[in-house]
Amino acid sequence: MAPAARNARKTASRPQAASRTTSDRDRPKVAFNFDAIERETIVEPMRFMHGGQLITCAVPQELDFRDLLAAADVDTTTDQGQVFAMLRQVLGEDYQRFCDIDEPKPLYRLRSLIDQWREYHGLPALGEAAASPAS
Repeated sequence: MAPAARNARKTASRPQAASRTTSDRDRPKVAFNFDAIERETIVEPMRFMHGGQLITCAVPQELDFRDLLAAADVDTTTDQGQVFAMLRQVLGEDYQRFCDIDEPKPLYRLRSLIDQWREYHGLPALGEAAASPAS
């Protein structure tokens, strides 16, 4: 193959740089790139048995804050409201399967499940603020 043909093929296979209408100097400096944040560690989800089925809870670090805010619209002034607000988030993708299991789900068990999930992941109890870091 002739050298000119090889160079043409190499050039054709390289993506062309997009034309820029503003120079890098004209762009605002960015202090933080939210899109570039990667998970630092993989957290193992909490799993439990119910009605003979394995249920996997969501990992709190993976929950979308918008969903948590929507769950907070429940009347969280009562213990029952706090439990219901958290349950769908805690169970994540397994929520419907958990609900479909034909076994009793009394509030005391649901509260215990959420407390166990919270402790498993080192989160503060419902209604408590996280502890301040030691000075």
